[in-house]
Amino acid sequence: MIIVLGGEKDHVFETEIFFEGLSIASIAINTKSLKGSFKILLQDTAHRHWNFYEDMAWSPPENPRLFAVHFSLKGSHSVTDEVQSYFGMRKISIENGIFMLNNRPYFQRLVLDQGYWPESLMTAPSDDSFVEDIKLVKAMGFNGVRKHQKVEDPRFLFHADKMGGCWFGGVRLVQRITIRSPMLQECTRNGWMFLYVTIIIHVLLFGLH
Repeated sequence: MIIVLGGEKDHVFETEIFFEGLSIASIAINTKSLKGSFKILLQDTAHRHWNFYEDMAWSPPENPRLFAVHFSLKGSHSVTDEVQSYFGMRKISIENGIFMLNNRPYFQRLVLDQGYWPESLMTAPSDDSFVEDIKLVKAMGFNGVRKHQKVEDPRFLFHADKMGGCWFGGVRLVQRITIRSPMLQECTRNGWMFLYVTIIIHVLLFGLH
């Protein structure tokens, strides 16, 4: 885990990880600089689950298990900043041409979604609209979504992380334009890099095309 702190040094940076409401790991670091990294080990005796793949791994839509994380930066007399986040643990691989999730074959039943809304086009009319969309996808028997030539709103990715569902994102191909224009080629490359670092944090992401 990499941290970058702003402001004064000599604070205490605390990190606590929760699973199913229980605290399973924590660490406190005296900050001697404004940037650094550290590791947190999840001990079997703390999280009380004997089989990681059965009890703790994230799997859509059956078991979208997530870990909650609480970060706090403490000064000499009080907490100066707090942030809450989450993460999930899962493994994606290909073995003998078979898609594997957490080392097991996983069949993807994806719906092709254009991502348009009748009342607001490419922007969802409300946050609840994303939740209803995900519920509808699962109710129809699908376990994920392939977005057609659209990178979906981070709010959709947030809700799908928690509710369960795999996601393939896609953008329009622009080879013919970028080959003839170095400027557009650079813009396309920068756009892809921004897209990558923005959405790679979401556990539901299975691929980009």
